[in-house]
Amino acid sequence: MPFFTCKKYIGTFVLLLIFCGSKAQNTKELDSLKQQLTKPKQDTAQINLLNSIAFKYSSTDSANTFLYAGQALEKARKINFKRGIAKSLEVKGNYFLYRSKPANAITLFTETAVIWQELKDEESYAGALRNIGQAQITANRFADAIATLQKAETIFSKYQNKVGLNATYHSLAFAYGDKGDKEEAVVYNLKSLKLQEQIGNIQELGSTQNNLGRLMFELKNYPEAIKYFNQSIANATKSSDFRTAGITQLNIANIYITQVDYKSAINLLQKALANFEKANFKRGVQSCYNNLGAINMRAGNYDTALIYLKKGMAISKENASQAGVALVEQNIAYTYTLQKKYNDALTWFKQAEATAEKFGADAFAYGEIYNHRASLDSAMGNYESALKYRTKFQVITDKSLNEKVTKQVAEMQTKYETERKDFQITLLGKADSIKSLQIVNQQLAINTNLYKISQQQLALADADLQIAHDSLELRSKNEIILQNKLDSTQKEERISNLSKLARIQELELNNQKLEVTRRNIIITVITLLAAMLVLLGYSFYRRYKLQQQTKLQQEILKQQDLATKAVLAAEETERKRIATDLHDGVGQLMSAAKMNLSAIESDLKFTDASQKQAYDKAMALVDEGCKEVRAVSHNMMPNALLRTGLASAVREFLDNLNTRVLKIKLYTDGLNERIDSNTETILYRVIQECVNNVIKHAKASELDISIIKENNNISVTIEDNGVGFDKKIMESGTGIGLKNIETRMAFLKGSVEWDSTPGKGTLVVLNADC
Repeated sequence: MPFFTCKKYIGTFVLLLIFCGSKAQNTKELDSLKQQLTKPKQDTAQINLLNSIAFKYSSTDSANTFLYAGQALEKARKINFKRGIAKSLEVKGNYFLYRSKPANAITLFTETAVIWQELKDEESYAGALRNIGQAQITANRFADAIATLQKAETIFSKYQNKVGLNATYHSLAFAYGDKGDKEEAVVYNLKSLKLQEQIGNIQELGSTQNNLGRLMFELKNYPEAIKYFNQSIANATKSSDFRTAGITQLNIANIYITQVDYKSAINLLQKALANFEKANFKRGVQSCYNNLGAINMRAGNYDTALIYLKKGMAISKENASQAGVALVEQNIAYTYTLQKKYNDALTWFKQAEATAEKFGADAFAYGEIYNHRASLDSAMGNYESALKYRTKFQVITDKSLNEKVTKQVAEMQTKYETERKDFQITLLGKADSIKSLQIVNQQLAINTNLYKISQQQLALADADLQIAHDSLELRSKNEIILQNKLDSTQKEERISNLSKLARIQELELNNQKLEVTRRNIIITVITLLAAMLVLLGYSFYRRYKLQQQTKLQQEILKQQDLATKAVLAAEETERKRIATDLHDGVGQLMSAAKMNLSAIESDLKFTDASQKQAYDKAMALVDEGCKEVRAVSHNMMPNALLRTGLASAVREFLDNLNTRVLKIKLYTDGLNERIDSNTETILYRVIQECVNNVIKHAKASELDISIIKENNNISVTIEDNGVGFDKKIMESGTGIGLKNIETRMAFLKGSVEWDSTPGKGTLVVLNADC
């Protein structure tokens, strides 16, 4: 019995808040813009005006959106007005975003981003990034959306653009929320809330508070959720935003429904209904009627429930909207089922299934239809049809679970690939560092060779100087006239020698510096290699540890499985032993006592009728004892189960029950061949426990049991029309018998499902492999 919510609509409403507004206000603004279009204007002003008109139509009218945006784009391209081109593309992107076609929207928004970069307009570029991020959210590309929106956030923060930051925080909140990170979504909504309070935008303030309330509701923090919802209602009422006020009241009603406070929920739904009618928001009115119908159905007010549900149906037909109609039709069908008006229920179930197939429905709607249709068919005795729909329901349930698991695996795979790429980039960086060190070493070798060549050249120069010096001394004796010139030449030579010595010292210092640099490089390389070896060793250690933990967990599960099998086997062995002892021991003794008493009856002489009556009573008690011993022995280990199998044992067990108070129907199929004896015994005990629970607690007048074996699977359904029970008993752990049933089915690696409500009877479904 599902309750309808505006959650999905709310998400769209807030994301596209910049596009939405009241219809009347939009019409007035459009008329004003079109009137301005008739007046002569410059080309750029006319292009901007056409884009504004197209933007107003983007959420309601595709034809006019593309008409005016196309005219603006054509005029802008003629005069190469790039801002006008970007705005025209943005309008078209907004249309596709509103129509949930994110691929088209991303292409157009990316073109606008390129234009804003060419114009070096960073704030407009940030706006384009925010639009791309919104489209990526719609495409469920949450990681890409978060990265894109954070770029926009950085630019808007740089220019202290509060309006842009507010819209970006809104989008980030939805990205994290839809991704499943509710806490991070709350953080960004609070950032947005703070900015809106500074700006003083009451209408957006109410929407953000509503989103915070919805996130707190999903986190099951109901007091905080109600606090934010009430703040949203106050701001929405202040700004006469009846639609947001109604949506928020509908969300608070869902909290009360979750807490089973139907009176408070109905009160909030009536208020929401009034606000939606003021805003002429038909979809909201429809949701209120559907929820009121579901609440009354759950409370047992079936006639009232049908009135509200049919009102919701009428509104959906007025709007020519088939969204959710199949789910409403199945709710009507289920209400008729609860009223035991089975023919009416069957008609509505068929209509719901036809609507779902014709107009499309989600897996949840199909699941509700199939599940409740199976209950109806079972109540009408159409067990084959009940099994068919129960199987369809199981297929949808399994598919939903598989899709969830597949999504989690994909996310883990993406995370792994990202980490692997980062590691490869790190390795490439280290490889580049090693290559750089090798180049430095080669350069050092070249410098060393140059130094050696310089030393050789200096040695040759010294030899030349010495020869020249000797020649000068010999000439000085004979050439007195050239003495002054010789002195000056010697001075020059000394200066040259000093310069050469200084150069040699400089080369020696450079050589020392190069040696130190080479040592530092070698130390750095060794350190990096050691760090890599440590990381690899730790990685291998972690992998080995995880493998050992996995083996240990597998061994624990194996030992638990063996222990469970041993306990159940011991229990059945003990039952057989006690049954044998009762039958062969106590039963034989009771039979012998009866025979002995019968034998001495002729030897006894009764003095009066009272003695004869006492003797007959004793014989009757002995006879009753024999029967009781036989019955107890048979219940502990029925011969039919050992001889002919599960179906015969269950039938023999049911034949021994008092059918005057409880009418029992048993249906079996596919049990011509015997199945595993252990499986037969456990299923027999579970069925026996369920029937005993019905007799002891259910106060039922009818009990339907079906046992169906198909291929390698056996399915058992046990349904009564008794008083039912509260499922919270199972959650609290006080229902020992129910826990025993679940334990036995878990041993078979099967499943057990309970469908019970106080006053509505109980349905138990058992499934196991055989």
